[in-house]
Amino acid sequence: MRDRGYFLVFVIAVFLQILANNFLHLPSYLIICILPTLICLAPLRIRTPFLLIIAFITAFATDFLSSGILGLTAVSLLPVAFCRDFFYKLFIGKESFVRQDELSSKKHGFFRVSALLIPSLLIYFLIFVLADAAGTQPLLFNGLRLLCSTVSSFLLSILLVKVIAP
Repeated sequence: MRDRGYFLVFVIAVFLQILANNFLHLPSYLIICILPTLICLAPLRIRTPFLLIIAFITAFATDFLSSGILGLTAVSLLPVAFCRDFFYKLFIGKESFVRQDELSSKKHGFFRVSALLIPSLLIYFLIFVLADAAGTQPLLFNGLRLLCSTVSSFLLSILLVKVIAP
């Protein structure tokens, strides 16, 4: 997808994330977030320092416009942005990274795209859940929250990949 098309889908997806945060009243053990997927699907022409800035602004705006704790999404999303190139090289392939191929579920396959998304979502939710709980909730609850959030967001991310990178 070209940069302009990605930017439009990115803005719409962030807007939908903000709406979901404000109006979906989910159980306390379930968090739905597509921001790590948006960061992973960013064009490879966007280098890590600029991607970190985009991730911070997006996460802070999401927290500010939602009823979230300011900075919680940012502290969780920045490591995903930092590790994006490493995960891309590891799971998609160094050749595709060097050529700056656009991520495509058809070209790279479902399993490679899933292998890129799952660690990104796990990092995001691990930091988010631990920072949100701050030692006040039991480990079993945090583990259940991490698992449910990762699985549900992964399923939603697969749908998003089909839209952004068919």
